[in-house]
Amino acid sequence: MSQIKLVTLSDGSTLEVGLAGKPSRPIIMLPIAKKSVTDQEAESLKMWGVDPDLGQHFVEGLSDLFQVLHFDYEGHRFQHPQPDHLTAEYIANDFLHIADEMGVDTFSYYGYSWLALAGLQLALRTNQLESLIMGGFPPYEGPYQEMLTVTPKLTNKRCNRPRPRLLRIHIRTPSAQKNTIGIRFKSH
Repeated sequence: MSQIKLVTLSDGSTLEVGLAGKPSRPIIMLPIAKKSVTDQEAESLKMWGVDPDLGQHFVEGLSDLFQVLHFDYEGHRFQHPQPDHLTAEYIANDFLHIADEMGVDTFSYYGYSWLALAGLQLALRTNQLESLIMGGFPPYEGPYQEMLTVTPKLTNKRCNRPRPRLLRIHIRTPSAQKNTIGIRFKSH
């Protein structure tokens, strides 16, 4: 089953959003699902080792296990640049508005690179997120020790709202050491 809808975002632009897969399955939000391209653009992507149908293949590959809420947020922002709207608050609100417009109450989230960070910001702002998958993050030689200090402090600020679940963040450093931050969200 597949559904496509145009959703109006906070800046007034419209974004094509799809919901694919069986309604009985858990939902995963993929803001990284690029539209397929053809001709010269496809050939150019292939030269760099990129599948021109990657977004479609991603959605199809996950649709057996999940209901996939998919859209190309990055591509949309390139086509509709709004620097004042590229804040954690605006992006999180856009993602929550998209979920609401598609009739989605709770969902998991997968993001890569800056959209992984957008997912972390989303997790700090909503109870609707069931899980967070962050690809391509953190960066090589990133501020890992600082992240281990800052993340619990940000999360503690977030804990003044009821939220009974455990958020576990795994940080893999370039030296293959693994640090885990376990943060328990408690209901008040």
